[in-house]
Amino acid sequence: MGLNSFDKNKESLAIFVEKHKVTYPILLEAFSVAQAYKVTGYPVLFFIDKEGKIAYINNGYTKSHNKRIEKNIQKLLK
Repeated sequence: MGLNSFDKNKESLAIFVEKHKVTYPILLEAFSVAQAYKVTGYPVLFFIDKEGKIAYINNGYTKSHNKRIEKNIQKLLK
């Protein structure tokens, strides 16, 4: 699930979703959720394990993060 805690405009969100071919749900006006997870910048990626606990956090993004992200996905799927 994605969070949109900055832009309250549904139309601009729809444009973003279409442009980037987003296929997952995005929660609009998610400022309180971002605060609860202590999000300080974007993008940030959280992986939640089967028990509902945060298993991995990745702040920012460059292609160099891909291997680390994939490794953590595989670990959670076991």
